[in-house]
This record gives sequence, structure tokens and C-alpha cells, in this order.
Amino acid sequence: MVDSQRRAGYLEALGIDVWVPRLVVPQVSAFDWHDFNSRVSVCKRCSLHTGRIKTVVGVGNPRAHWLVIGDAPSAIDDAQGEPFLGPPGDLINAMLAAIDLPREAVFMTQVLKCKRPVQLNTESIIDANHAQNCLPYLAEQIENLQPRIILIFGLAAAQVFLQTGDSLDQLRSKVHYYGKLATPVVVTFHPEFLLHTPTSKRDAWEDLKFARNTYLKLNMIKS
Repeated sequence: MVDSQRRAGYLEALGIDVWVPRLVVPQVSAFDWHDFNSRVSVCKRCSLHTGRIKTVVGVGNPRAHWLVIGDAPSAIDDAQGEPFLGPPGDLINAMLAAIDLPREAVFMTQVLKCKRPVQLNTESIIDANHAQNCLPYLAEQIENLQPRIILIFGLAAAQVFLQTGDSLDQLRSKVHYYGKLATPVVVTFHPEFLLHTPTSKRDAWEDLKFARNTYLKLNMIKS
């Protein structure tokens, strides 16, 4: 858990208020992650495999209640095989830490498991063929993680995951539901957008508070 002094620093950097944290309660997982990682690492279902260095499957606590999803690995992610690295990852880490969720307490993954070509990195959509081939992997992860809540960063990931053409404004500030367990899903801005548009950080903070409150209400119902 992030100590109170560090969390206060994150909050101050974001220009946001302080809240009283609640601990994450882990759940048991018997999923064979080694086998899953091995299968994804040799995947050649679409053309993206030709340009990757490493597949980026996911990282974090497989028993966490929170699942964080982005759109696709960056060049840094691709080189190291871990999602949400570099400045965008640092920002996400700070945002999560502000609600007492250190990186190690959540599970992080992305819709696509391979880096996109450079010319596609700035696009606001994910190629349908790439998504079709990667979504089964994500569905398998979710089935075995069984998160209590899913937090999506960015419009491209949200549209593919939720199968919608709605805008970010339409998707934010409301709870969506995924799968047979009706797992709540909350959508917020892509970290790259926030880095280039810091005035939107306060809106992103409202999204995080909304996600946190959604999780806490669900936790009260299930406890």
C-alpha cells in the first residue's frame, strides 16, 4: 500500500482532494498463467506479430479486484513486455495511487497484445481484424481474473471492449457492464491525452472517484 505521505504527493500533483482509503481484498485464482503467456507469446493470428519484440500480456496481482485495460502496447512496452510503461504509465500509476491502488494491487493489460505499426499509434481506433484476434485472449483473462471492476483508459479500448461507437463523453460518468457476471466497467481518458491536455486531469480524477465509489458500493452489497 502507498504510504500516506506519498499518496498526498500524488494528490497534490493532480490538484485533487484527499479521501480515506479502503484495502483491496484478494481472491483466489488457479489459472495457469504460464501456459497462457506461452500461448500468447507465439501468437500469429494477425499481422502485428511481424513487428513485435515481445508480446505484452499483462502484469499485476492475478487476485486483484481491479482490472485496468488500455488499447495497445507502446514501443517501451513492446521492448520490455509489460504494459503501461514510460510517462503514460507513470501517470496511471500516480492516478491509481491517489485512490490507494498501487500498481502491484491491480492487474493491467491491453486490448492488443502486440505493438501497432508507428503509423497506427496515434489513431483513435483499433483495427477490427487486430481486435477480433486479440479479444479472445482478453476474454480468457477476464474469465479467470474475475475482477470486481474494470477501468478502461482511452476511447479506442473502450469502443472495442464495449462494442460501441459512442464518444468518450457518452461513455464517461456511467457504469457499463461486461459478460455474464455483469462486471461493472468505467471509462476514462487515455494517459497520452492527459499528458498533452493536463487541464483534463481533474475530469479524469472525477472518473477515478466514480470508479472507486462504484467499487465500494458493490463491495458493500457483496460483503
